[in-house]
Order: sequence, then C-alpha cells, then structure tokens
Amino acid sequence: MDDITLDPILQIASGFMAAKFLFVANEFGVFDAIKDNPTDLAGLAARAGLAERSARILADGCVALGLLHKQGGIYTNSPHADRFLTGGGLSAGLRFWDVLSYPAWAHFAATLAHGPSQQAVELPPEVQQIMLAGIESMLAGPTQVLAATVDLGCRHRLLDLGCGTGSWSTALLRANQQLTATLVDLPIAIGATEKHVAGTGLADRVTVRGADIRSDPIPTGHDVVMINNVIHYFSPEDNRGLLARVSDVVSPGALLIAADFWTDPTHTQPVPAALMAGEFAAHIAEGDVYSVDEITSWLEVTGWEVDRHQSLAGPQSAVLARRA
Repeated sequence: MDDITLDPILQIASGFMAAKFLFVANEFGVFDAIKDNPTDLAGLAARAGLAERSARILADGCVALGLLHKQGGIYTNSPHADRFLTGGGLSAGLRFWDVLSYPAWAHFAATLAHGPSQQAVELPPEVQQIMLAGIESMLAGPTQVLAATVDLGCRHRLLDLGCGTGSWSTALLRANQQLTATLVDLPIAIGATEKHVAGTGLADRVTVRGADIRSDPIPTGHDVVMINNVIHYFSPEDNRGLLARVSDVVSPGALLIAADFWTDPTHTQPVPAALMAGEFAAHIAEGDVYSVDEITSWLEVTGWEVDRHQSLAGPQSAVLARRA
C-alpha cells in the first residue's frame, strides 16, 4: 500500500495557522489566565475578554495543537505551556514574531526578489523595543547555558559587540563577579541596553557605548570579546573585516565568543537555523546564516585559533576561539 500521503505537505502549508493560534493566545493572556486556576469556557472567555464563541475557537485550537488540555469542559495548560508560556516566559518573543516577523514573511517572495522593504535598523524606536525585547526573550535559554558552561574565571574585561539589550553580558557578569563589561551597539539600540542594565543592579560594572562596530574604532583593553548574533547581519567580507579588526585590538590569548544560528556545511541543519535565513533576509539587506566551517575559516585567516564549537540551547550554538 502506498504510504506516501499529503500529510507532511499539508502540515507545512498550514503552519501559519498554528503560529497564529499561539500568537493570539499569548496576546489575550490565555496561558496566564488558567495557570493556577483551570476553568471552563465561560470563565476563560471572561478572563480573556472574549465572546464565548471566540474563546472556544481559540482554546480548542490550542487543545488541538497540544498547548492546552481539556477534560470535562475544563481547560488547563499543557506542561510545556505552563513552563514556557506563562509568567512572561516567551511572551515578548512571540509578540516580536507576531508584530514584526509574521507580516514580513507575508512578503517573502518579494523579499527574495528585491530585498527587505524595511531593514531592522530602520524600524521606528517603539518597534525596535519590541524587536530587542523579543530577541532577548527567545535567547534566554542559550544565554543561561553559555553563562553556566563557559569558564571566565581568569578573565576580567568583557567587550560585547552588537550587544542588543545586553542580556548575554549581564548573565556572564552574574556568573563571574570579577568581570566588568563594555557593551557596544548602534546608537538607536542602546536605550534598550541602558534600560536592561539599570534593571539588573550591575550598572556599576558596565559601560554602554553607541557605535557602528563595522566602521567605528573597536574599544581596547579587553581579554574576552563576545559577538553573539552579530555575524548573521553581515556579508562574509564584512565578517572577515570585523574579526580582523577585533584581532588587532586584543592581546594573544584573548577569548572570542560567537553565538549564533550556526549550521552544518550544507546550511540545512539544524532545521530552525536553516529557516532563520529567511528571517534574516526579511529584515537585513545582507542577512544570512553561516556554517561552523565558514566562521572557522574566517577566524583562521584573521589571527584566531578555534577552540571549540559548543551547543547551547535549541538551534543556537557558540564558536570559541583564542587570539593567536
């Protein structure tokens, strides 16, 4: 009997429906509404501020997707929803995907043909805040793994290039009391950086600078440099140039950390990393995913010796190298 069916294709084709159920349930606070107090349809509708018909469509779709459970007419969160979709969790990340990514993907064909209609750095400040908060939310897992597994006990001055909100650095500062950090990002982004740092109680160990890391001078005097989720913004030529410029301002033995959506040589695994190439193309003129082999070759020709490639969480991993 022929076991080739339409199911895999239909699952992919309808993926946008599943995503919207998740995004809208997050928007209406469904998961928080029933976290500690499961309820029936009428109760859920009241808590979400929806008519019962709308609440039923939304809740039952989430049941079908495994995000909610329903027994005897009572809705509860699934274990995964309870852990990751309540109390903040991935909420900011889901809002970013819904508000920024989803509309951009609707024009994916035009993006591939003509480039992004609006680059990430051109977004209005209020949308920039949604983007940066969303990225921080989605990368919270990899951030914590990096802080817990990379030994910086002998390091004292951290330079974070393209720091975003600064969450990677503040996680490392909490884990390494001897560290101080210089955080650098575009002037349009450092307002979010300063706000995040102020909320951590670590401001006395942090300096924030607004600069373009491709053209402005790289700050000196650091023994560990981090360029997390930066390489995918630039072309291979710009990446080699950035790595060379960093190499020029650090001493032998300095550590470089580069976390990103690194792929295998075919650019097809891990699957979420391969798909992120489309996300980058939608928001960044030269955005792309790169393989571990590619960054390794760039490091080797710019004065670095690769130490290791380390998995973090989900499709994120880190390449660590030392200044030769």
